[in-house]
Amino acid sequence: MELETPEPSSLAPEIPPPGKLALLFEPGEVDLTEEMREQLMEVAQQLREHEEERIQLLAYASGFEEDISRARRLSLARALTIRAFLLDQGIRSTRMDVRALARSEGGPPDRVDIVPQEF
Repeated sequence: MELETPEPSSLAPEIPPPGKLALLFEPGEVDLTEEMREQLMEVAQQLREHEEERIQLLAYASGFEEDISRARRLSLARALTIRAFLLDQGIRSTRMDVRALARSEGGPPDRVDIVPQEF
């Protein structure tokens, strides 16, 4: 599945690699912004058009260096918020894998990456 890259004026500070979409959250936040909802609507449309495709939600959170489990809970909450939104758009749960990774090894620390999966 090929996710469309937004126009340069609406890009996040770091451009994700082709095929991957990064949704950036404010520290401590789990709610979707209107821009995120629009991007997720595009993802849902692409998934509806390509029924064999799957995605992986890789979630990260910052601010809890001494409490990794708290960071993992926050990152999981973000991924589940995105998953719930996509479920509401008619995307089956079996097409989405969720991974709460807590800390990011690169890129913005408060984000969820939506990565197309290959079979």
